[in-house]
Amino acid sequence: MNPQSKDLQDRLLAAAEHMCANSSLKLNETSEPILGLKFINFTKVQFKKEKENLYTLSWPLV
Repeated sequence: MNPQSKDLQDRLLAAAEHMCANSSLKLNETSEPILGLKFINFTKVQFKKEKENLYTLSWPLV
């Protein structure tokens, strides 16, 4: 992971934690943005795994 991507991820997660802890919003109002961030992270991890699997194949697809 490049440093800019890691920094952005850290900042987004810190913002999500800050929003939960210091906001007057109810939990159900903050859940969608936070779940969205978690989903983005999940898809990034899954994409990385699948990309690595493609590179390990012996087929000339890559």
